[in-house]
Amino acid sequence: MTGKADLRDAAWRMFEAVVKATQTPPALVVSADCFGIVTKFQFFFWLSETLKYFYLIFSPPDIVNLDDHVFNTEAHPFRRLK
Repeated sequence: MTGKADLRDAAWRMFEAVVKATQTPPALVVSADCFGIVTKFQFFFWLSETLKYFYLIFSPPDIVNLDDHVFNTEAHPFRRLK
C-alpha cells in the first residue's frame, strides 16, 4: 500500500514465518503457546485483522488514500477529519 519494496519484502518474510509455524493439513492453527501448551484452534483475529493487514501491505498504493484516511487497530479505514 505504501509502494515501498523493502516493507513488502519484510511483510512477505513475516507471512512465510507465520505459515511455517502454524500450518497443519486442515488449516493454519496455533500449535503451542509460549508455555508449551498445545492447542488446535485458529484465533479469530487471524482472518479479521492479520490477513487484512497483509492484504493492505500488498495492495496497490491507490487502494486507500493515506492522506485522507487512517486505520483503526482492526485495519478499518476511517476518513480523516479536516
